Amino acid sequence: MKNQQFKEKYKSVVKTINFYTAALLLFALPLSRYFVPLIINFWILTWILEGDFKEKFQFRNLRKNKLIFGITLAFCAVFVIGYFYSENKSEAYSFLETRLTIFLFPILLSTANFWYQVKFKFLLWSFILGNLFAATVCLGNAFYQSTIFESGYLVFNSIIKTNYPVDFQQSVMWGLNRFFSSEFSIFLHPSYFTLFLNFAILILIRYFSENQYNKKILTGLILFFFLIIFLLSSKIGIMTAIISAIYFIHTVTRKVNLILKFSIILIFSMVIGILISKYSYRFSGIKHTFESAQEQNMNVQNIIARLNIWKSSIQIIKENPILGVGTGDVKDELKKEYIHRNFTSGIEMEYNSHNQYLEMWAANGLPGILMLLLFLGVPLYFAFRKKNALFIYFIIFFMINLSVESMLNRMASVIFFAFFYNFLFFIDTKMKDFQVNNLPQNKSDTLN
Repeated sequence: MKNQQFKEKYKSVVKTINFYTAALLLFALPLSRYFVPLIINFWILTWILEGDFKEKFQFRNLRKNKLIFGITLAFCAVFVIGYFYSENKSEAYSFLETRLTIFLFPILLSTANFWYQVKFKFLLWSFILGNLFAATVCLGNAFYQSTIFESGYLVFNSIIKTNYPVDFQQSVMWGLNRFFSSEFSIFLHPSYFTLFLNFAILILIRYFSENQYNKKILTGLILFFFLIIFLLSSKIGIMTAIISAIYFIHTVTRKVNLILKFSIILIFSMVIGILISKYSYRFSGIKHTFESAQEQNMNVQNIIARLNIWKSSIQIIKENPILGVGTGDVKDELKKEYIHRNFTSGIEMEYNSHNQYLEMWAANGLPGILMLLLFLGVPLYFAFRKKNALFIYFIIFFMINLSVESMLNRMASVIFFAFFYNFLFFIDTKMKDFQVNNLPQNKSDTLN
């Protein structure tokens, strides 16, 4: 009897540790790419120590949603097959290692213990608070680095010193201001951080729409995250934040007359457009530079570079349209194309495709791009049928970001996507017991 009680107590403790390890993973995700793999390894270890393998290995959730899991397996299989006809095996192995969580997380989360459903919101809050902590540290660091003593006086200057005079606008456009872009984002690339913040905003909007927690606190957090996104100056991040803002206005005014609501959203969009074009130097700088044809401007250089990258990727696709060049050979083939085009910065910086769709097609051919579209599109279709707003926006935002970044090449974004893709699918009560053959047909279902 005592032995049985000990086993039950042991399982309970390990399951609790497993759950809080997942919470720690979500908190750490915006903060450190170095500790996250260690946390994942410990999370897997506690999943193993939980036992209950007879129950786990029945894979009820996976079998119930075998279409989605089948697409995930096929998507992963494309990478693995591409490994074998890659010449650069070490690079191919690195890609496989980075994307391993896409295969592992469906297994871990579909068999997660009861704590994940009981404290579902706790995990979401862990992610929100991790982003809040990261944003606060970035802001504090910017103030600290900008405050110096000169001749016995405390001086505030956010512009990084250079050998040539730089005004405020130039410091922002050229990445020389501690409150903007990469200088501000000390943990992650701004594009990835803005993706995380936009999703955190979506979670807060969901809580707002469900009348959970204090609405003033939720609104304050949402506005603070919008401010941080503006400072991060990621163009795609700001554009997706505008979508989040419109969705937030829609949520706040859900009881308002439809015409009035549309008018509010239209006015907001016009005001935001004017403010961004006037005060966001990443956008206004492009406009002024094109007008004056000053190609030395950093914004235009970035645009020209990206166009060269995309043209190079398309050329590789044209030459290898069916099977691609292999999982690990895209970087090498791009470098050859950069040399052919005399694209100096591309050669020096070894740029990837900066577009996941192009990169998948170049690396893994038609099977690669088709499986990527299915991997994203099929659950999006079902999320629309289930009217799950958080899952819908999650997939759409990630798809938008894939158009300008090769996000499946970076561990932080892969872990973020793999976790929430499966977490929202297998754990969220709004998708719980979801089956392809059991979609809602009742027209009275409302958008969650």
